[in-house]
Amino acid sequence: MTRFEMHRGWLIIPLVLAAVLGGCASKENKIIAVNDPDPLFEDLSFGVAGTFEIVTWNLENFPGENIADRVEYASTALGSLQVDIVGLQEITDGYNFRSMVSRVPGYDGHREDGYQTLAFVWNTATVTVNEIFTIYEDDDWAFPRPPLVMDCTWGDLPLIVINNHLKAMSGSTNVSRRESACRQLEEYISENHPDDRVIVLGDMNDELVDAGTNVFQVFLDLPQSYRFVDIGIATGPYLDWSYPGWPSHLDHILITDELFAAFDAPESEITTLKLDQYLKGGFREYEDNLSDHRPVALRLSLEAGTP
Repeated sequence: MTRFEMHRGWLIIPLVLAAVLGGCASKENKIIAVNDPDPLFEDLSFGVAGTFEIVTWNLENFPGENIADRVEYASTALGSLQVDIVGLQEITDGYNFRSMVSRVPGYDGHREDGYQTLAFVWNTATVTVNEIFTIYEDDDWAFPRPPLVMDCTWGDLPLIVINNHLKAMSGSTNVSRRESACRQLEEYISENHPDDRVIVLGDMNDELVDAGTNVFQVFLDLPQSYRFVDIGIATGPYLDWSYPGWPSHLDHILITDELFAAFDAPESEITTLKLDQYLKGGFREYEDNLSDHRPVALRLSLEAGTP
């Protein structure tokens, strides 16, 4: 979502963030990709050996105009995080996407053709991709960007990951478009993957807590089957939200009941990654060279919760 595509309107509220935002705790890297880490994101990490990590991240019209800097910043951040799977949104150029991925040792990627499309990046040492495909290609009213599905395994555990970028902007028509998208996503999961471990993520362009029409109601009405693991972020302090410019929390991760026990394990975690904390220029440098969205990351103790 661009800086002006805000579901609540066109006003931008400037925030002084660099001095007040808390950082992400450093963890042991899953893979040591380089011997001399780039000082851009020194001490940044999230992936931990023995657990599964997945991230959703809108990279805001990647690579944009300052191509060399954005490729460097994005590849360095991904290499430092060392997670298993990253679902990306707003990837506008395939050549520079491939260039970015090639600079992250041990990772591969897939991007759909088109403008502001969806993509996946994954750790080839931990994730085996069986198939990547789109769904609802013929419904551009509900899905201006067709959801991108990854059928994969982490170790020997099958997973289905569905990457999304729903329609932005306020107004009843756009709210209806997001609501229709959520209903169809639920139908797809219940009809095609009723007993599978499914993760739905992306820039959903709406808030989980909404006094009016809640576009996610179809999932919220089925708490025995679905859980937004970032609900605590959405209901918590605004400093932890994924879209600081409004501020609002627009980037979500949903899991199905097959993953509830894994998420309830003490090793599991959901967090907004405040990458701006690792840059000398704070959020201004982050926004100039990466995105107006922060990534949201999930750690699952899959072994603890695997049937």
